[in-house]
Amino acid sequence: MFYDEELEESDHFYQSQPLILQFCYALYNMLVAHSEFVCYLVIIINHMVSASFVTLVLPITIFLWAMLSVPRPSKRYWMTAIIYTEVTIVIKYFFQFGFFPFNQNKLDRNKPYHPPNIIGVEKKDGYVHYDLVQLLALFFHRSILKCHGLWDEDQVHQKTRKQMIMEKLREQLFKAKAFIIKRFLEIYLPIKQFFYNLIHPEYSAVTDVYVLMFLADTVDFIIIVFGFWAFGKHSSADITSSLSEDQVPGPFLVMVLIQFGTMVVDRALYLRKTVMGKVIFQVILVFGIHFWMFFILPGVTERFSENTVAQMWYFVKCIYFGLSAYQIRCGYPTRVLGNFLTKSYNYVNLFLFQFRLVPFLTELRAVMDWVWTDTSLSLSSWICVEDIYAHIFILKCWRESEKLQRYPQPRGQKKKKVVKYGMGGMIVVLLICIVWFPLLFMSLVKSVAGVVNTPLDVSVKITLAGFQPIFTMSAQQQQMALEWLETYIKDDLVIAQLKGSSNSLWTISPPSRQNLIDMLGANDKAFQITVAWSVQNLSLGAKAETASGKNVLTLGNDTRHELITLLNGTEGNLKQEWWIVDELKPGPIMIEGEKQEAGLHIYVFSDQVSPPSLGFLAGYIMGLYASVVLVIGKFVREFFSGISHTIMFEELPNVDRILKLCTDIFLVRETGELDLEEDMYAKLIFLYRSPETMIKWTREKTQ
Repeated sequence: MFYDEELEESDHFYQSQPLILQFCYALYNMLVAHSEFVCYLVIIINHMVSASFVTLVLPITIFLWAMLSVPRPSKRYWMTAIIYTEVTIVIKYFFQFGFFPFNQNKLDRNKPYHPPNIIGVEKKDGYVHYDLVQLLALFFHRSILKCHGLWDEDQVHQKTRKQMIMEKLREQLFKAKAFIIKRFLEIYLPIKQFFYNLIHPEYSAVTDVYVLMFLADTVDFIIIVFGFWAFGKHSSADITSSLSEDQVPGPFLVMVLIQFGTMVVDRALYLRKTVMGKVIFQVILVFGIHFWMFFILPGVTERFSENTVAQMWYFVKCIYFGLSAYQIRCGYPTRVLGNFLTKSYNYVNLFLFQFRLVPFLTELRAVMDWVWTDTSLSLSSWICVEDIYAHIFILKCWRESEKLQRYPQPRGQKKKKVVKYGMGGMIVVLLICIVWFPLLFMSLVKSVAGVVNTPLDVSVKITLAGFQPIFTMSAQQQQMALEWLETYIKDDLVIAQLKGSSNSLWTISPPSRQNLIDMLGANDKAFQITVAWSVQNLSLGAKAETASGKNVLTLGNDTRHELITLLNGTEGNLKQEWWIVDELKPGPIMIEGEKQEAGLHIYVFSDQVSPPSLGFLAGYIMGLYASVVLVIGKFVREFFSGISHTIMFEELPNVDRILKLCTDIFLVRETGELDLEEDMYAKLIFLYRSPETMIKWTREKTQ
């Protein structure tokens, strides 16, 4: 056994240190081990903050050069990055002087297409901070490579290949004798050799990071759905508000379709295991997304450095680019069928496997796998195998969990109360919640998450019988609040102050005036006055924007005689006339300041409404009740009433042999043994058609 006293003393000294110091040592060692990714992260963050052309070059080289190099980025790349960063710092420093006219106007600094902003040489404070951090990270990685002897590369194989290329180059030079051809070949041949080695590697460390790439695309998809306003012009509402108004924004639809299309293409390349197609797709995405994010999107919205949602989307996309480059560099695995969740059997995998409940996701995945996979099975047979495999996997998870719970229990022993009241009680509570959830949801939304719906406008109109209205007035938002009723809060009460003078002239013709006087004088007939009011609210929830009503009163004889006297007294006046209305006494709530002129005070109690984000749900209680209670109730009823029809395929003690048969079908399909695939599929179908054979195959293993 190897023993070194100095190493033993070093380990003892390390273990004797405090835990916080050991943690710092571990962080430093992790930083040293992944210094390459630290450089990538700093370069990407620098570009996200600067969002200029000079910082765009290095992120593109990361995804199309550094992360595609086997086994690691060469010394040439790191020297290129260091020199480029140093030149960038010098150029930015040079343009900070005040004698450049295009950097004098401060108003142009926020323009996305201002040339200094696009290039990255605008005059600003802290112009070089991130570049210095980037240069520091690059020098740190350079020192790590030198410490491990990886900076100066072994040139044995490269020299041989280089000599062959130079010999061919000399032959071409002697034949063509053209300097242009020489320069072209010096650039073209290394690039061609780089991509040739990438697509046709001598050795390949096969890996599979498709799940992580799909997860990154899913996060980007969610960012687009809930933050699409950051990618469109004059878009400030969220997606729930737009959908509640039966509108689908055009930019949102285009972005969602493009994002979904890239996910489909990525799945197709993964199933076909074509590295060349993946390289082409990577190049198109890298250039296309960077051009769109930093040259087109700023003109539509604002500068990229001021768009937080776009920065989040770009950062997640950079993670996808890194994973994609890693997949290209290592190559696709031989077997890509199946599911990563089916590698182990436990409650976590069983829970995550319920992604199959997402509408059309399982169907779309099965059809795409059948289209882009070489197989001899028809589409229906393919779906049959996938369904059997999924069902057997679920049974396998349950059987493994039963082993951990020492199941089954001894014969003749009653169930424990913990199990009955625990599991049974949870099911009872769950069923009750499902039944009463919509009503509870409506109540809680308004009482807990409700928002105040303050009136925007209050209008009053007074009409004598069927004649021209004598008084119209409206009041805009001016609220005075007080706690009034238990179901309201102080912000729900609004006092609308209406001025006494009508805002419209009383334009009545002389014959109509005389007719009105005659009707007022007829004491044997009732004379009615109508007071109509309307309140306009903000459209926050599902309620109508305008609430209105009216009150009809019958005038007494004294009031009728006073009106006749008033009308007769102004009959000969040819000037314009209007009515003035005043209240007899003030309301119960005192208004600050004394009353100076005639007017009305109207007390408005506004019910709280659902927030805009939940208004499209809370506004349709019957639809919500039908979708939740009836649909979920249908699935629950099938679970309780359809058990007898599935006993043969659910109560399988041991599913290992069936599971192995399914995996064997996947294996022979990947190896191209399509005849054997058909034979195994026929065996699987016969197994499900024969109850006796199924019983033999699923018996518990005996010693």
